[in-house]
Amino acid sequence: MVRQHREDGYLMISELMRGRGLDRSPEAVKVHARKHMGLKLPKYPTGGLKPCIQCGRFAARPSTQAGRAGFCPSCWDKRKTEAYAEGTEELRAKRAYDNERKLRKTIKRKLR
Repeated sequence: MVRQHREDGYLMISELMRGRGLDRSPEAVKVHARKHMGLKLPKYPTGGLKPCIQCGRFAARPSTQAGRAGFCPSCWDKRKTEAYAEGTEELRAKRAYDNERKLRKTIKRKLR
């Protein structure tokens, strides 16, 4: 989580962690990132954060896959869910088609 939000600054990361139920002080986030991850976090968000192209409410962070596509993390997860559902539906339709094809072939063989 710290790597994904590193451009937000350690103050905002601390608030994000508090929102997830992890009570970490801004200084603790800063020290952990530096010592254990080798990251030097800014105190405040750096430039380059743009609003999400879908919802416009949250920032699309360019350091993440979602941000490079222009989405905030929550909209990106929604899009992935839709893509998985679509892929599942395509597989289901292909299986039904293949089963129907096999059935027709067996019927043709029996009629000969």
